[in-house]
Amino acid sequence: MDTQTSPLLDTADDFFPPVQGDAVDALIGQHNAAHRDIATVAEMLSGPAMQRATEFFIQAHREELGRVPISVIRLFDRDKAFKALDATYWQRALELTGVLDWMPQERRQQWHEQIRNMDTPPFTEEIVRDNLMALMGQRMDFLSEMVDGLFRGLSGQHVTNRPEGFAKRMIIDDAFDAFGSSYRKAGYIHDLRSIVARFMHREQPDLQVTLKALQHFRRDTGVWHDMDGGAFRVRTYKKGTAHLEVHPDFAYRLNQILAHRHPMAIPSHFRQPPKRSKQTVKVFNQPIPFSVLSLLANNVPSRLPPAAGKGWSFQLPTYQVDKHRLQVAGQVLKAIGGVFNRPSYHFDYDPTDVIGYIVATGMMPDQRSHQFYPTPTELAELAVEAAAIAPGHRCLEPSAGQGDLAEHMPADQTLCIELSQLHCQVLQSKGLETRCQDFLAFNEGAFDRIVMNPPFSVGRAREHLRHALTLLAPGGRLVAILPASMAGEPLPPEFQPNWSEIHANKFAGTSAKVVILTAEG
Repeated sequence: MDTQTSPLLDTADDFFPPVQGDAVDALIGQHNAAHRDIATVAEMLSGPAMQRATEFFIQAHREELGRVPISVIRLFDRDKAFKALDATYWQRALELTGVLDWMPQERRQQWHEQIRNMDTPPFTEEIVRDNLMALMGQRMDFLSEMVDGLFRGLSGQHVTNRPEGFAKRMIIDDAFDAFGSSYRKAGYIHDLRSIVARFMHREQPDLQVTLKALQHFRRDTGVWHDMDGGAFRVRTYKKGTAHLEVHPDFAYRLNQILAHRHPMAIPSHFRQPPKRSKQTVKVFNQPIPFSVLSLLANNVPSRLPPAAGKGWSFQLPTYQVDKHRLQVAGQVLKAIGGVFNRPSYHFDYDPTDVIGYIVATGMMPDQRSHQFYPTPTELAELAVEAAAIAPGHRCLEPSAGQGDLAEHMPADQTLCIELSQLHCQVLQSKGLETRCQDFLAFNEGAFDRIVMNPPFSVGRAREHLRHALTLLAPGGRLVAILPASMAGEPLPPEFQPNWSEIHANKFAGTSAKVVILTAEG
């Protein structure tokens, strides 16, 4: 492969979505119609009789318009209205073509200021078409400028920021200030997310979602957080620094684009595809669509009113939202324990931090690969009853999921072990003491009562059971929900087993048959 040429630059038509010409035609037609309407209204109000009459309409609504006096002549200034109209339609044109999304942070900010100050070029057909064609032709330059801006926005004080290109680790200083995330520096991180999204053939992310993600990470400093399916991860620090670690596939592509802008500055070995090995990390999760994350980010949970019972409510915005987005967002809320009770989802715990985590990382765990099947209430109650927990007992729920067993156990006596970071957020939000780690690596015994529903696949139930038995205190009791195929299996001689009858069709989405083992230590 010619390392001087980025494959992305050879496929710009695929990298950037096409813009329909008739959509631009429609926009110009709408603008021209509104322009004529403004001219008509201004002409109607230009006579002294209309101005005198209109003053009374203004006076009647003085409180709504504000206490600062305003005249009819100023309020219906035709030239100012034309400038506002032009700025509005330039905003729509840039959004329609996607050009604004692909501008680097600095250029995007300049356009935002022009639109806000109503200082855009006139929105005439010739100027619009010439400017849009020029801007669309610059999109690949914008892309390289965006990458270059991100590279220049990195801290110059850290050796991991390589002067000759992107390495795996990148550091941004002053990503946060006393008021939250720094808009300017957050814009660089959002640029990175936008570029990676295109690499992954995803839609354009919402800047507000990225800002909320950074705010969430800031509350949990010093910890790495995966974003967008493992494409990159972020770690923040109290002093305002943000560390970014990019997946090797994307770091090398960023260097390719950077080489397009600075061909003599980036050594060829920085533009080679990463070498594959057994340890190479892959993008392992399918991220939640950004359009769905925006729905989740645009609301906050609230306490249910006393008449509705205890718990929290979360309502999705539905105005002009397509059904598929609502369906996917609903699936996310149900996966973290939400129960749909029109028009909102009800939770028995405060899901604020959990939803914030999902918005921040853009991910839900793959339930099947994590072997997460919530324990039905009937089985949970049977298992906890069999455990016969008494005051003073130290209790454990291994591979706790979302705490379907622990919810029936004394919270002040119970420790939960869980691998999934999202499920750990749920457990902590329910007020349960939680360790976020692989149970098979946990060795802090001993426990008087262990109640568990381990993962079943590939012999993991047997492996988890054996490890749990090593954590049981002398005279303790273990209760485990296990595959029916394990019924009657011998245990180490120091344990006395008791096997229940077989329970069938208890787990939603699976026909697994289970038994409940009670083992005395």
